[in-house]
Amino acid sequence: MASGFVKISKGMKGKAKSHADYLARLGRFKVKERDLCFVEDANLPEGVADAGAFFRAADSRERKGGIAYWEVTVSVPFECSDPIYWAKQFARELVGDRHPYRLAMHTAFGPGDQMNPHFHLMFSPRVHDGVSRNVDTFFKRANTRDPEKGGARKDRIWGKKTAWAKVRAMVNRFVQALIPEWIAPVRKSRAPAPRPISAPQVVEVEASPVSAFGPGETAAVASVDLRPPLDIYADLELELKNLVQLLRADLAKAEIQRMSRKISMANSNSNLPTNASRSRPPGMA
Repeated sequence: MASGFVKISKGMKGKAKSHADYLARLGRFKVKERDLCFVEDANLPEGVADAGAFFRAADSRERKGGIAYWEVTVSVPFECSDPIYWAKQFARELVGDRHPYRLAMHTAFGPGDQMNPHFHLMFSPRVHDGVSRNVDTFFKRANTRDPEKGGARKDRIWGKKTAWAKVRAMVNRFVQALIPEWIAPVRKSRAPAPRPISAPQVVEVEASPVSAFGPGETAAVASVDLRPPLDIYADLELELKNLVQLLRADLAKAEIQRMSRKISMANSNSNLPTNASRSRPPGMA
């Protein structure tokens, strides 16, 4: 039965060429070429030989820290009689002729040598707008007033959650077209689960063996709830407020006393006689 698996990811500048080689099993990824079923490059600018050359240009010409590509990975149902056609139709509907892309299908083997057919759709966020551009002008900054003088603009919709919700819905529709009775799996929410309310901590206390119980009588077991009563928090909060007020009052009192001493010292200094008003000793002119 189909899983409906879909993965959505992005690649930054400097990673595009290597990932394009991975999809086509080229270069250092040639050791995995036995599971490569199909590769297709489409919507490339003028003069670009293949998607590898295009994404190499993206690595060198996109701005620093910019997104060089988006990728959609989809698991192909075992019930699909023509997986390559199924993947092509998906790519045509999702990106059409708007984005340069590389489409590759792999048949990796999972646990127990179970075949895992899936395809990767790697595409540029830049959009063809009908203006003829070569690879040198394609990655320039877009000019909204005069598009012919600038590069291809980036479609910002791919960074929004609404776009990827449509992609998942599209995958479900493609799978259900093959398997009408298939039900799309419910995605698990990433929201944190609500914290459970803790049960009261109960301690069983057995009665002391030295007691007044008669022969044949058993000791009672008492259940003690160790949780603090709810009103204790209100009492603590009130006590804390009162303590803050007392501290503020003490600080104010200390400041008043300091100012009083300062004023007293100033007054005492003003009552002292000056040098001119002091009496001169006898015999002095």
